[in-house]
Amino acid sequence: MKQKLPAGLIDSNIEVFSDEKENLFAIHGGITIAFFDLPEEIIAAFKEEMLNNTQAIVSLNKHGLKTIDEMLHQYVWCNYGGFDNTPDFITESNDLTKEFWLCGKRKDCPFVHKVCGQLIAPNEEYLTKQEIRIIQLIAAGLFDAELAETLFIAQGTIIAHKANIFRKLQVNSKNEVTIFAYQNNLAK
Repeated sequence: MKQKLPAGLIDSNIEVFSDEKENLFAIHGGITIAFFDLPEEIIAAFKEEMLNNTQAIVSLNKHGLKTIDEMLHQYVWCNYGGFDNTPDFITESNDLTKEFWLCGKRKDCPFVHKVCGQLIAPNEEYLTKQEIRIIQLIAAGLFDAELAETLFIAQGTIIAHKANIFRKLQVNSKNEVTIFAYQNNLAK
């Protein structure tokens, strides 16, 4: 079995991640370092992306983050804080790759869909919060009746949500939904 190692461990790319206290780290050059200890040209790429996102800057300011470093910390945490084995920064091309990750705050976070990204399905449509929750529960092995009971909605509503999910993901089975969930950090 071929195992995929985190970016930055044996290649020149970078994986950014956070701990439970929202500290940011990066794997770079085979070691884990604090995010702000990355080379300045790499930090500059993240800054440039953030500064080009007017909606994010407005939201960050509105919620009391005033310095560039405060805003950058929150922006990077929201968009790159999950540990997913996919490079967040590709050094060869200087490309950033945002990720969708379940930070645990999406339900009540003021930055959702303003700073943090929304999960886009393969057919280019956004997945709703309810669809994401159903995908998570499908990946956990719940049947339709259990989904309905867990979410306090009718089983017919579950069937309608599943039809939308299957259409958006361009899949035909719960197994394929589960694969999507694992590939997009929606399941553990």
